[in-house]
Amino acid sequence: MKAKKENFWIPYADLMTVLMVIFLFIALAYMGLLQEKVGQVEDTKAQIYKDLQKEFREVASHWNLEVNKDLSIRFKNADGLFEKGEGMPTPHFVSVLNQFIPKYLAIITKPEYQSTIQEVRIEGHTASGNYRQTIELSQQRANQVLYYVVNHSSFAGLTRDQQRNLKYTLTTSGYGWSRALDAEGNYSKISRKEFDVQSRRVEFRIVTNSDKVIEELNQIKL
Repeated sequence: MKAKKENFWIPYADLMTVLMVIFLFIALAYMGLLQEKVGQVEDTKAQIYKDLQKEFREVASHWNLEVNKDLSIRFKNADGLFEKGEGMPTPHFVSVLNQFIPKYLAIITKPEYQSTIQEVRIEGHTASGNYRQTIELSQQRANQVLYYVVNHSSFAGLTRDQQRNLKYTLTTSGYGWSRALDAEGNYSKISRKEFDVQSRRVEFRIVTNSDKVIEELNQIKL
C-alpha cells in the first residue's frame, strides 16, 4: 500500500515541476516582450526630442523657450507671457503661439508617435499670491493657452481623427508655485520668492506610456 502511494506522488511531483518550468518560460517570454516595448518607447522618446530640438533650436532664444529631454518645452519669459495677475496671454505671447502651434502640432500628430504619446499637458506655473490664488490663476492661464491651441487655424487644418485624438490627449494643469524652479531650473521647495522669475512660466509637456510599461514589467514576479 505504501509503495502505491509513493508511485502516485512521484509522477505528481514531476507534473508540478513541468508546470513550473512552463510558467517560468512564459514569464520570461512576457518579460522579454515588455523589455522590448520599453526599448521601443525610449527610442521613440529620443526621436521626439530630436524633432523638438531641430524644430525650435533656431527660435529658442528669440522666444525664450527651452526644450528639455523629458519632452517638455518651457516658455520662460515670465513678464511677456501674461500681465501680472491676469489669465489672458499678452499680444506678444499670442504672436509667439501663432508661430509655435503649427510646428508643435506637426510633431505630436506624426503617425509614428501616436502609440507612444499618452498625454500632452499644458502646465501653468505662477509665483505670486497665496496657494489657492496661484493654483486658480495658473489653471486659468493653462486653460486659456489650451483654448487658443484648439481654436487655432492649424488645428482646424488637421484631419477629423487627428483633432479627435488631440482633444482626448490635450490636458491642462495649474501648479501654482508648487513646482518652483531654482536658479539652475531644477524643482525647488525652498524660498520660492527668491526664484519667482524662473518659476513663472508655461510648459508644454509630452507624457509617454513608458511608465505604464515599466510598471507592468515591475509587477512580474518569478
